[in-house]
Amino acid sequence: MRKEVKPEFAVLPINVKKHLYFNRYKLELFESQLLMHFCLVHHSGVILDSYSSVIPRSNVRDSRKSIESYLTAANLIGDFEQKEYPFTTPARDVDSISFIQLSRLNDLAEIGMVCYSLNHYINAIKRNILDHPVVKRILREFDLSDAELPEHPVLCETVALLRCEPLLQKRLAIELIELAK
Repeated sequence: MRKEVKPEFAVLPINVKKHLYFNRYKLELFESQLLMHFCLVHHSGVILDSYSSVIPRSNVRDSRKSIESYLTAANLIGDFEQKEYPFTTPARDVDSISFIQLSRLNDLAEIGMVCYSLNHYINAIKRNILDHPVVKRILREFDLSDAELPEHPVLCETVALLRCEPLLQKRLAIELIELAK
């Protein structure tokens, strides 16, 4: 009987291309994807910085229980009162991401936009990738031992780290779940 291999994700927060504190966001359904826009908007309405990405609705749907567990554990009471500043989303570059990571420390919430290669995911199921030379190099460079990674990891890239008020993150997470249905 063949043992089923279920890969796990090893997210290495290296080479993150975008860091953004945001106070506004907009979610849109876009074919089978969710299009997400994040902006830092000055009280005058001027957009100081922005970031956009798309994620498959099915990936958010599959993550629903995990997102709900995070929201329960975070114990965020109340809702974020967002002042309405009309803004258009200046999406020049839109990243395609695989999943999001939610975390919080005191009064700062973080959303990691994470991507992995589907080919890499499939190959991780087929074989143990710890023997791959690139993986060995990353393990050496960041002083990680094999024991710190799952048996069949799928290496992921954090393409953006977005930070905001915890209640704004809660509102975003709830809207993601609702739109992914």
